Amino acid sequence: MINLGDTELLTFFIIVYSLTIYIIAGMLMLVKKGQPKQDYNLEPTVSVLMSCFNEGERVYRTIKSIAECEYPKHKLEIIAFDDCSTDDSWEWIQKAASEHDNVVAVKNKQNQGKPDTMSDASLLAKGDMILGIDSDCEFNKNCIRELVSCFADEKVGAVGGRVGLINVNDNMLTRWQSMIYLLGFKLIKTFESWHGAVQCLSGPMVMIKRDIYLKIMPEVKLSNFLGIRCSIGEDRHASQVLLRHGYNNVYNDKAVCFTNVPNTWNQYLKQSIRWRKSALGQWIDAFKNYKEYVINHSFISLILSLFPVFIMVAWNVLIYGSLADGYILDIYEKLIMFYMATSPIFIWFYIKSIDKREKMDSYLVFLLEGFFFSIYAPFSAVYITLFAMTTLDNTGWLSRN
Repeated sequence: MINLGDTELLTFFIIVYSLTIYIIAGMLMLVKKGQPKQDYNLEPTVSVLMSCFNEGERVYRTIKSIAECEYPKHKLEIIAFDDCSTDDSWEWIQKAASEHDNVVAVKNKQNQGKPDTMSDASLLAKGDMILGIDSDCEFNKNCIRELVSCFADEKVGAVGGRVGLINVNDNMLTRWQSMIYLLGFKLIKTFESWHGAVQCLSGPMVMIKRDIYLKIMPEVKLSNFLGIRCSIGEDRHASQVLLRHGYNNVYNDKAVCFTNVPNTWNQYLKQSIRWRKSALGQWIDAFKNYKEYVINHSFISLILSLFPVFIMVAWNVLIYGSLADGYILDIYEKLIMFYMATSPIFIWFYIKSIDKREKMDSYLVFLLEGFFFSIYAPFSAVYITLFAMTTLDNTGWLSRN
């Protein structure tokens, strides 16, 4: 089936792919070339849209945080939807609205999910820009100004920022996720933004021109997996639609918000499955519409959309093949050695790049990060992907259940 030489080649391919992105993105950051073109004199009207379901008091803190950003209040409106929460979220949304004149509280008549709620909210929006946010985040005061400034480039259709962790010090799992978030945003999205082709402008904070959003909204609402209506991964799907229409997606590392991440393995695995389903949808979409990516945007955009699926295939061939032929221990030995060897570099990068409010209370996790990640990465690529593929008809939020 597969010999030791083949496994070594696949392992080399996977490692080189990761290192190439990290090294190029790191160099871009060092020479300050990763940031998009900016103009801080831009000051359009902004409509903040938020959909909430069972966030309790956290939704109040979210609205308060975004309402107190350093941006002219008469040019900022916040439309907060409660999607039929079964807790006291609606009361907290109303409290926020009573304290801020530019906050509008709206309650859905029936639960309809974030994508449809955000679409309804966009029809009420009056701003030139739409800022979609999650209902459990806290925002740096400069984030709106930073996002707006990136529309100095007329090719930009949407811009996202970095998501940091509020609960980084809960346990080993949250500390580990802090490193994953840092790599995903500061390195991978920096690399993608260099080409104007960020693959997923993350839902916690993404700004888009209102006229563009209204244009793509019907297509975003039709998000599905092979005909199965999907209510997850709307941020990734919208990002792909923008690329197919020829708009640039960029990432601003100076626009930062903070969220809570899962602090139990049960919740973390559910989140991973939900995100993997979203990624599967992206890959299916990219294969189906490959001509649009190339013609309307760029060949690099298509490559960035498709390449992760080849990494997933490589992982599956590597793991199943090495299991069948008895080479699995050789594979894990190489991966563990690689990730442990690079952990000191990650520690240095983390210390230099992290925001002070999300610093770890202990860096011991980085001594174990390489070991954990070398085990989890194959598991995620193979079994999380397999589970996501075989449960596509379950389009629920998973972590809510």
